[in-house]
Order: sequence, then structure tokens, then C-alpha cells
Amino acid sequence: MALAGLSEVHGARTAVTNVTEAFQSLDPTKRALLVEDEILTRLDLAETFREAGWEVVEARSAEEAIAVLERDCDFNILLTDVHMTGPLNGLDLARFSKDRCPHIKVAVMSGLHRPDADERAGFDLFLSKPIFNLMEELLPLHLNADD
Repeated sequence: MALAGLSEVHGARTAVTNVTEAFQSLDPTKRALLVEDEILTRLDLAETFREAGWEVVEARSAEEAIAVLERDCDFNILLTDVHMTGPLNGLDLARFSKDRCPHIKVAVMSGLHRPDADERAGFDLFLSKPIFNLMEELLPLHLNADD
């Protein structure tokens, strides 16, 4: 019984390693803009990106992220929460990013909000919180990276 459990854990580690290797085999200048107002969530997600070989720029609000994008659009991925403090939300940020930097793949995440069809037109991928395997959940963005 214990060996079966060990095998399952080993299989899970192998899957995570394979996903990480898939991300590491991409362009070596991988950059992510991570926007999340909850500090512990942001730190956890940033660490996951960095462990997979990504450079991460962190922002606490849509407004802060817009200031970053006004100076620098050199990102592969924008990952943003929907609900944050401030007058703008993650959906507003996603629309801004698509207008200003259309090459950036945009993933929106929320544990409360489920975007409708009109909202989904403003981003590439929706992630439901809690996120248990970020790199695996972001893989669809890279499968279509050359579109």
C-alpha cells in the first residue's frame, strides 16, 4: 500500500518535472508580468514562475501593471487576478494589454468571477483559483504561441 502511494507521488513529480522542462525549453528570455494584490498568492505564483526559469515582474494592481506596460511590453505572459484594489480590475488590464501589447498572452484568474463570453474576448486563458499547478495550467498559452 505504501509503495503504491510512493509510486503516485513519484508519478506526480515526474509530471511536474516534465511540465517545467517544457517551459524551460522555450525562449530563454521568458518574462511574466504577474498582477495580484494578495501578497502571499503573488509570492507563491512568482516563485513558481522563477523555479521554471522565468523572469517575473510583480505588480499589486492593474494601475501598477499599466505603468509597467507603458514603459515595457517585452513580456511573454501577463497573469492577472480579476478582483484587486483600485479603480481598475484584471479584465480592464487584460483589455489594455491586448490593445497596447497584442503579442502578450494574457491569462486571467479568479476564485469568484466567471467571465462571460464578451469578457473572454479580452484575454487568452481563464484560470480558476485556487491554482494547484500553474505551469501546467498555462501550457495552452504556449501551444498556440506562434498563432
